[in-house]
Amino acid sequence: MPQYAEVIVSVSAARVDRPFHYSVDEQLRSLVRIGSRVLVPFGSREVEGYVVGLVDETDVEDVKPIVDVVDASPVLTDDQLQLAEWLSDRYLCLRVEALQCVLPAGTRHRTELRLTPAVDPTAGLGEHRLTGAERRLLSALPPEGALVSGLSSLGSREWILRHAASLEAKGLLKRSSERLNPTVSTVTKQVVELAEEISPDTSVLTEKQQAVLAVLSQNVQGDLSTKELADRAGVTSSVVDALVKKGVLQKKRVEVRRDPLESVRHLQTATSAEPFELTAEQAEAVAAITREFEREGPKRTILLHGVTGSGKTEVYMRAVAAALSRGKQAIVLVPEIALTSQIVERFNARFGCDIAVLHSGLSLGERYDEWNRIREGRASIVIGARSAVFAPLPRLGVIIVDEEHETAYKQEESPRYHAREVAEKRAELSDAVLVLGSATPSIETYYRAKQGLIDRYGLPTRVCGFQMPAVRIVDMRQEEHQDGDQPIFSEALREAIALHIGRGGQVILFLNRRGHSTVILCKDCGHVMRCRHCDVALTYHSARQALRCHYCDFSVRPPDVCPKCKGRVIRFLGAGTEKVERQLALDFPGIEIARLDVDTTRRKHSHMEILERFRSGAAKVLVGTQMVAKGLDYPNVSLVGVVSADTSLNLPDFRSAERTFQLILQVAGRAGRSMQGGEVIVQTYCPDHYSILAASQCDYEGFFERELQARKEACYPPFTRMAAILLHGKDERVVMRSADRVAALLRNRLTDVAPAIEVLGPSPAVLVRVKDQYRWYVLLKGSDLSVAIPLLRNVITHVVPRLKRVGVAMSITVDPMNMM
Repeated sequence: MPQYAEVIVSVSAARVDRPFHYSVDEQLRSLVRIGSRVLVPFGSREVEGYVVGLVDETDVEDVKPIVDVVDASPVLTDDQLQLAEWLSDRYLCLRVEALQCVLPAGTRHRTELRLTPAVDPTAGLGEHRLTGAERRLLSALPPEGALVSGLSSLGSREWILRHAASLEAKGLLKRSSERLNPTVSTVTKQVVELAEEISPDTSVLTEKQQAVLAVLSQNVQGDLSTKELADRAGVTSSVVDALVKKGVLQKKRVEVRRDPLESVRHLQTATSAEPFELTAEQAEAVAAITREFEREGPKRTILLHGVTGSGKTEVYMRAVAAALSRGKQAIVLVPEIALTSQIVERFNARFGCDIAVLHSGLSLGERYDEWNRIREGRASIVIGARSAVFAPLPRLGVIIVDEEHETAYKQEESPRYHAREVAEKRAELSDAVLVLGSATPSIETYYRAKQGLIDRYGLPTRVCGFQMPAVRIVDMRQEEHQDGDQPIFSEALREAIALHIGRGGQVILFLNRRGHSTVILCKDCGHVMRCRHCDVALTYHSARQALRCHYCDFSVRPPDVCPKCKGRVIRFLGAGTEKVERQLALDFPGIEIARLDVDTTRRKHSHMEILERFRSGAAKVLVGTQMVAKGLDYPNVSLVGVVSADTSLNLPDFRSAERTFQLILQVAGRAGRSMQGGEVIVQTYCPDHYSILAASQCDYEGFFERELQARKEACYPPFTRMAAILLHGKDERVVMRSADRVAALLRNRLTDVAPAIEVLGPSPAVLVRVKDQYRWYVLLKGSDLSVAIPLLRNVITHVVPRLKRVGVAMSITVDPMNMM
């Protein structure tokens, strides 16, 4: 048996981002396996770690032993360990960050430093020469000591540790490591059941006791507690307790599942469980996916390119059924939490309760219970947002990535992975089939299909003979009022809303801006109210009567007079979803309106409640941000209005045209999903832009060819790859100098090893200041960034600590989707 374990410790620092050797004592050798989670000594404390290897020998002297094994069996499979290693290399994250991706939040075993006074702080300390800071720290400690995390009111962690070390050197303080339990664990409850091997003689039982047994014998709804059993039998708890004393009943503890959908199951509607008859194109796609299950060797990735309403979900369900019939399991990814409930409803009707849900909107307890169900094989289908790609399914057969083009699949915090790419790697490691679905595939994905690297299957028409809605473009330059004000609704859109509601239809209005007014300015001097912490204009939110920053959440009351010139005419310009909702209420009194955006969906399950109001017909109009553009399927929607198609088009981003095209085509697809047909009205100040024209004609091929040529000329993806290095700090001059040095270092080093990689910048970010942090970018561009990865790792290990000393932080995003 191996005597040493290679352990990645749970310490987020590049200098220790490697395996450390620990000895395995005899009593732990049967428990320590690759993938085990262990507690190990590290420096002066105990930390959690992950076993990534076992060896018989080591060159390390004075090897410390593993303290304990956290779990009875390994929490990481070989595939997950390989995936984590790839994740670390691909996205330049720490190995421990990659490993922690696959575990539910709140399960980590942490240790914390406890500071305990070695003397009575109230006694005279005259013989000790203490600084004011040392006296302050020592006097704040109770006799039993305190955790460092509980002393944050005194100062930063660094401040506390610095003065604690000084006090310890003087013999006035002791430092010790204390193990803290995870913040989440299994929940159990005590239940009552018939005692084993007991056949009670009911003739000696009272009538009430017999009623209790009758309830137990007929119970099919799961375990019952003493109170639940007593309530159903119409007796008191003492009757149940008497049966326990007689040995007729017994009590035991059982695990209770925290069901993420339990509180909203009443909102779920009846959905047909029967498979639909497939169109010829659907049948061809299903056959292709099924063939991949039988393929020996690497599987081909399938791109399901289907117009909105073409029945992609039915193809997904057939693919999952094919996997299940072969004893395999499935992951289905959706880009938004709001879409999870709708697709869960359809899958649940088809496959039953064999489904688990994973996304960040769940509580820690719910995520933990779902993760345990998956790990223990009690769920064969996992549905969720991007993090569900790491679900611990041991027999993975198929991964579905719905709306594969969505930028929501890219994580903004480290590890900055793209779930579509992770899904592709995981499918490779698990010998599973990957299916990418979209009505508007990303340029990168469609280009791969054109190059023959993946297989494309098209669904060019809607199911059931439904027609694509007619799209009308309205030039808003012709709609301005005589006083110069810009109307929210054109005459065409206002008339269409009245017409469709009058016919009994429903309306979706899309505007990718929340709040009421997006610009608040003084008419006299033109001063715009801006965030004091960020380089952005404040947005007025009428519900809270406040100006709010959407980046740092700074909030202030709207001024009565201009803070610059003292003028009294303050104008509220621009429109967000709040203003659209208010204008609708004025134009169409008595019509119930639902609004779906970040502000209305902060409460858990609120998005489901809002969508249920609209689905049931209680609300006639749904106003929303990009949440309403994705996957919603309501047959009664006959009109979709795009209030402003220019919101994303005007962003300084090479993907702005693609994003605009996708949003218009996706939201337009919510209309006309029944025989009554549908209509789409797109309001814009750029009616001749190729992205808007192509979207109005549902011309994906035309848009793709035009956009691909523009990308090729400018050398943007898919013809190159990029890595964005962001430096930020409170002193802009220090940030600029640091960015200059990083750029110069990269140029010098890459000249020899990778001259084809271009170093651009440094340059200020579009939003140069966010949360009082000045932000500058250095950009790498090249067809093959792999040769630069070792250099960038070296920068992370050796340069980042030096930058930190001057107050500058640095992060690297490989293949960025957003560089604002």
